[in-house]
Amino acid sequence: MSTIVQVCVVILTLSFVAMAVAAWRIVGRVNDLVEKASLGIGDLQRVAGDASRVVDSLHDVALGIQRGAAQFQAVGTRAARVSHMVLDEIERPARGAVALVHGVKAGAAALLGRRLPHPSIGQMNGGERHVGSA
Repeated sequence: MSTIVQVCVVILTLSFVAMAVAAWRIVGRVNDLVEKASLGIGDLQRVAGDASRVVDSLHDVALGIQRGAAQFQAVGTRAARVSHMVLDEIERPARGAVALVHGVKAGAAALLGRRLPHPSIGQMNGGERHVGSA
């Protein structure tokens, strides 16, 4: 074999060895990457599980709030109904009493012929009645 062929064979052998070493290192790095990815996927699965539990808890809280709001609305409705009933029961008799008082005043004024002086006649000063000078 000639020297040039021997040199080419050596260069070719060294290039195959370099490619084998590079492939071996690439496979090692890919293995590390796959291991880290599997750990990351496990972490993501745990986080997703935790997030699912948080969402379930928030759903339970939201249902409780909705039930409380519905109960509050029911209490408000009942309170409004009771207040309307109380007003209806008090307003009619109160209006009747006011009308009766006005009627008694009008009747008394008609009977007495408005002879009694009205409390606003004269000046009030310090709680004492002062009759105007004539």
